[in-house]
Amino acid sequence: MQSGLILPSVNNEDEIKQIAAFTGDHMNKHMFIIGLSILVSMSWTQLAKADLQPASSPDPVAVTREAANGLPTHTIFRPADLNAYGERELPVVIWNNGGCRKSHYGYIGYLTGLAQGGYLVVAVGGINETDIQTGTANPANSIAAMDWLNSDAARKQFKGRLDASRIATAGTSCGGLEALLAAVDSRVDAVLALSTGFFPGAANFPGVELEHIDDVSVPVLLAYGGPSDMAADNAVANYKRSDAPFILVTATGAGHNGLTYGLLDDQPDMGVLIESINLGTTWLDYALKGNDTAGEKLLAEDCDYCQRELFTVQNKNF
Repeated sequence: MQSGLILPSVNNEDEIKQIAAFTGDHMNKHMFIIGLSILVSMSWTQLAKADLQPASSPDPVAVTREAANGLPTHTIFRPADLNAYGERELPVVIWNNGGCRKSHYGYIGYLTGLAQGGYLVVAVGGINETDIQTGTANPANSIAAMDWLNSDAARKQFKGRLDASRIATAGTSCGGLEALLAAVDSRVDAVLALSTGFFPGAANFPGVELEHIDDVSVPVLLAYGGPSDMAADNAVANYKRSDAPFILVTATGAGHNGLTYGLLDDQPDMGVLIESINLGTTWLDYALKGNDTAGEKLLAEDCDYCQRELFTVQNKNF
């Protein structure tokens, strides 16, 4: 089955450089150009065949990327054939971009993988958005998406398969801060955060000081790229301080952007991207779908992810 993902047009090096300019925070742009070139040129069925489909489906899951009807500031990633899920309603993941940017172009591969896991992904950024400006952490985009989920337009777009009662906020870097800030909303059930965390001693970062983690009571999985990740200190400090159910995953060598771009020691590595997607969907399967088998892969003393070469896993308060 060919992937149904509708890719933005990326036909030459200048366009790839433009995308590189508005994705990631302080990353090596040359390495991202290489990584994005691999993603654009590879067959999307390679990603689809990477054991990302729901257990009930024997075939790779095609994904559609489309505008959010009535919410032009966001884009939808969803399984192309919603009828394949029968009468089941699918949980929602609200995605916030690195740099608190408006465009999600650099995360298309990662978001495709989440959608293939049987999730309706509502990503910040219109379908043709190319705004390269960085922003400041604000939960407004996530709140707008949650409000939209209860609209007739959303219910019609998802053909009755939308479960607005099961929502995770997610994001990377500055977008991870936005996901954590939005998690105080009572509609949020869990957080998937990558290479992020509120700032210890953050006199220069008003609104995202470490004490804000005290306001997050829903379960959190925070994964970061090891000592080379500029958010490493934040991630560890947030884990230590939080009283919420919390999983901290260290992916040594992935750095600040490898978990979403597919990088290991600043070199393109699609295996890292696939592992990161699987980590995210396993967490969401547990936190949103109540799949205890998925939970054991993360929480058991000899957990599946504890045995993987890329990851070190800690947890508390479960």
